[in-house]
Amino acid sequence: MVLAGLLAVGCGSEDDSLTYAAIGDSYSSGEGTRDSGDECGRSPAAYPELLAEQLRSEGRLEAASESTEQSGPAFVFVACSGAEIPDVESQLDALGDQRFDLVTLTVGGNDVGFLDTLIDCVGADDVIGALLDRDIGRALERGCSFDETELEQRTGPLAEGLDELYERIVGEHLADDGRLVVLGYPQLFEDPSDWSAAEGDSCDGFAKADAQLLRAAAEKLNATIRETAEGTERVVFVDQVPAFDGHGRCSEEPWINGFEIRPRVLASFHPDESGHEASARAVSETIES
Repeated sequence: MVLAGLLAVGCGSEDDSLTYAAIGDSYSSGEGTRDSGDECGRSPAAYPELLAEQLRSEGRLEAASESTEQSGPAFVFVACSGAEIPDVESQLDALGDQRFDLVTLTVGGNDVGFLDTLIDCVGADDVIGALLDRDIGRALERGCSFDETELEQRTGPLAEGLDELYERIVGEHLADDGRLVVLGYPQLFEDPSDWSAAEGDSCDGFAKADAQLLRAAAEKLNATIRETAEGTERVVFVDQVPAFDGHGRCSEEPWINGFEIRPRVLASFHPDESGHEASARAVSETIES
C-alpha cells in the first residue's frame, strides 16, 4: 500500500484528519482552466482544489472554517504559474513551520525551458525574427530547431535541483507519516501515428516530426523527475501520461488547450478542466492504493 501511512495519520487520536499543501508551477495552479486568474493562474478547477474537496467530503480534510491559527490551515494552495525550482523554494517559505501530511508538486518544466521549446516548435520565434529582418520566405520556415542532444543537455542538470528540493520538503515540511506526491507532466500531443488522416502531416501548426520531438522532450523530463523522486524516501511519483492517454492535442477529445489568446495566452498548452479532473483522480488513486 503506497500511502498506507498517510491514510493512517492520526489514528488512535481524536483528530484523524490530514493536512495538505499544494505547491508547484502552472500545472498545479490550474492555468488553463475556468476562472484561472491573478499572476499565479490559480483556479477553483485546479486538481489540488478538486482533491481537497474530495478529501473534505470523505472527512479526511478539515473545512477551511474549522482551521485554527494554532494548528494552521488544513489546506494551503500556493502553486504559481511560471514557477521554477527557486520559486518553489519561496513557496515553501510561505508555509512557515507547519508540517503537512500530504504535499503535491509539479515542477521542472520551466527549469528546462519547455515553454521556450514550444515557442520554438510552433515557429513563433522564427516568424518574429524573420519579419523583423523582413525575410518573408524565412517566416514560412517554421519548426523545432533543437535535437536529442540538446534535450539531454537541458534535462541533465535538473536532477540535482529536484533532489535538493525533495529533501528539503521531506525534512522541513512533512509530518512524521507524511508523503510528498510528485506529478509528472502529461504528453501534450497524441502520438502522431494516431492522428486522423484529415489532420494530414500537421496539427495545431505542429508538424508530425516536431510533435514527436516534443513527446521525446516530455519523456526525458518525466524520466528525470521519476528517477529523482524514486530515489528519495517518502516521495511518490505519479505518472500523468496514462491518465491523459487518448486526450492530448490532435485527439478527438483533447484535455489540453491549444494555442489560446483569450482569456489568457498562458492558458495555451495547459490541461483544461477535464485534464485537472484526471490529475486529481491520478493522485487520489495513488493515495488510496
